[in-house]
Amino acid sequence: MNERKLRLLVVTQTVDKNDGVLGFFHRWIEVFSENFSSIKVVCLGKGAFDLPDNVSVFSLGKEEKELRIMNNELGKKARYGFRFVRQIVRMRNEYDAVFVHMNEEYVLLGGILWRLMGKKVMLWRNHKDGSFKTRLAVFLSHKVFCTSESSFTARYKKTVLMPVGIDTDFFDYNGEDDRKEILFLGRVAPIKRPHLFAESLVNLKNHGVEFTARIVGDHLSKDEVYSEEIIKSIDSAKLSDRVILERGVPYVETPKYYRRALIHVNLTFSGSLDKTIFEAMSSGALPLISNEYFKGKIDDMFVTRDEPKEIAEKLRNLLLLLDEQREDSRKSLRNFVEKEHSLKLLSERLVALVSTF
Repeated sequence: MNERKLRLLVVTQTVDKNDGVLGFFHRWIEVFSENFSSIKVVCLGKGAFDLPDNVSVFSLGKEEKELRIMNNELGKKARYGFRFVRQIVRMRNEYDAVFVHMNEEYVLLGGILWRLMGKKVMLWRNHKDGSFKTRLAVFLSHKVFCTSESSFTARYKKTVLMPVGIDTDFFDYNGEDDRKEILFLGRVAPIKRPHLFAESLVNLKNHGVEFTARIVGDHLSKDEVYSEEIIKSIDSAKLSDRVILERGVPYVETPKYYRRALIHVNLTFSGSLDKTIFEAMSSGALPLISNEYFKGKIDDMFVTRDEPKEIAEKLRNLLLLLDEQREDSRKSLRNFVEKEHSLKLLSERLVALVSTF
């Protein structure tokens, strides 16, 4: 298959450059479009986007006002499912391969049809847990992509480890030297473990360490009690004057938070690789990470166990680094992201893999 004639169908949850969680995917599509003659995107819902002329976006309608009929959860799923199947069949002569981002359900819905139509199916799934549905989606896919050896899908022969896909031009580092904050940026949810971060800050205060911290992120309705407990723990420890709490911000605004952060903390479980870790490193923030993936890949002073006491101790050590040590570390960490996990590298590998089908 000639590279210049490759046509790609992308299936994703949302196309919205202002989305606080999935805004990055807008940039992915932009960069992918440079290497494919055309890209058709089918998404559950769409928001603000500005994509090249060779990209078309088709929404299943989540952003639309709900109809009075079939407005329960089962009805919505049936409506979206019907629209999805109808769309991929209508466009069957306009794409050669399929890239499904994160949502295995779309492979379950379209996998057999795609195979009957001769389309090559690629599933991107990066999570430490899986189910029978995951196994079936892997079976229906020709290739499976993940970024971590600890991902559930890493066990399969058809799985390919891929770069995380960081836009290092967008998340740049210009040698800023006025950084002071300890930053926690991401969804406020048990899987992200901001409660451990809050506990470690209490430990820092109790040991007389001066600091300013910022927690930036929204919570889902199911995690409202969890979020409230974190706020209560900060208030009861009299940390309100040191810890700034902010709602989640659009993806396009995240670089300014990274650039004023001295340290960026991410305590997500091993098994997936949170993009914020690499975005922060690319932007010059020193990381503190509990993910086992990073052991042996970056300096041990940036990797911690998931214990508040150790997290606090590592934070204290990072706060005390000399300017020269900080600068050397920033350059090394950014170089790691550029060489191993850039969006340019991800796009090149994706095109190369599609070309082998």
